[in-house]
Amino acid sequence: MNSSDGVEIYTAEPKEQELSLLPLKKIMECLRSSKGCQFDKKQTHNTLKPYLLEECYEVIDAIENSTPEDLTEELGDLLLQVIFHTQIGEEQGELTLNEVLKNLEKKLIRRHPHVFTGPYSKKNDIPTWEEIKQKEKNNKDKQKSIMDGIPQGASALFKAEKVQKKASECGFDWEASLGAYEKVKEELQELYDAYLDGYWENIEEELGDVFFSLVNLARFMNVSSEVALEKTVSKFIRRFIYIEQKITEKNDKIENFSLKELDDYWEEAKKRGV
Repeated sequence: MNSSDGVEIYTAEPKEQELSLLPLKKIMECLRSSKGCQFDKKQTHNTLKPYLLEECYEVIDAIENSTPEDLTEELGDLLLQVIFHTQIGEEQGELTLNEVLKNLEKKLIRRHPHVFTGPYSKKNDIPTWEEIKQKEKNNKDKQKSIMDGIPQGASALFKAEKVQKKASECGFDWEASLGAYEKVKEELQELYDAYLDGYWENIEEELGDVFFSLVNLARFMNVSSEVALEKTVSKFIRRFIYIEQKITEKNDKIENFSLKELDDYWEEAKKRGV
């Protein structure tokens, strides 16, 4: 890497780094060998999916809590999942760690032509990240729908954000946030009507529409629905633990308290900034 007019330019193949992933790869090979760990040996791409998702959330927790030590550990745990999957892929003849790393290297350079020059990029007619990404997908496989490529294993909130963003990019969207806000009110009314009319089979559908409209409103406000809900869940847990602690101080059980008493503790937690 060198500098030209204050911009970092890629001009040559990167040199061998002082630290590499090779030792981790060797450890995983050992763990998956006939003399390795029984748990690790029986894992597959599918059985590891819950662990991969869990590690992603734990990384986010470490970021939210601003704890560098925890972030260091959790990023390592997330990297372990990458090494685990690449090892399984190598055993099945699907891929190699080198292929994964080289593919990532080329992609980063290819998708930043405004930053890098070299064997994988051009400086002329610089496209955007999304334009490059779309071109890559079209070259790989003929796209059947704008909605292609949304990860099906993602959470519903994440998929809702992606779906709405893709629709917005082709002009199918509200002109302003007010339209999205009015849609939330409309969907809430439809949910309420279904409830009053006793249309129980429609409750789930209408509730889903409410969630979807709220995600859309959040997008207009530049808020991630996934992150916002995660923060609310964490806040609820903190305040509930506060209630439990108060009850423990009284050597009592939570079942013995009325909803009013529990709610008073909840309000107390709010005032204390819990």
